[in-house]
Amino acid sequence: MFHSIPPSVLARMKYLEQIDANDRRDGTPRLRRLRQIPPETGKFLALLAAAAPALSGNRVEGRLARLAPTPP
Repeated sequence: MFHSIPPSVLARMKYLEQIDANDRRDGTPRLRRLRQIPPETGKFLALLAAAAPALSGNRVEGRLARLAPTPP
């Protein structure tokens, strides 16, 4: 499952990691920063999402992706 992560997902992950690094560097207050989780936790959440039933025809992964900030 984790051997074929689409390039668009990898790009989004990199973008979010950059935001996190910038926020830590510039002193953004902790409660205003993105919540970083370890890669192992991300894999566990991805497994749960993949196993979840469809919600009104929408996949859970798509709903979660729409919650993330969009790149400029």
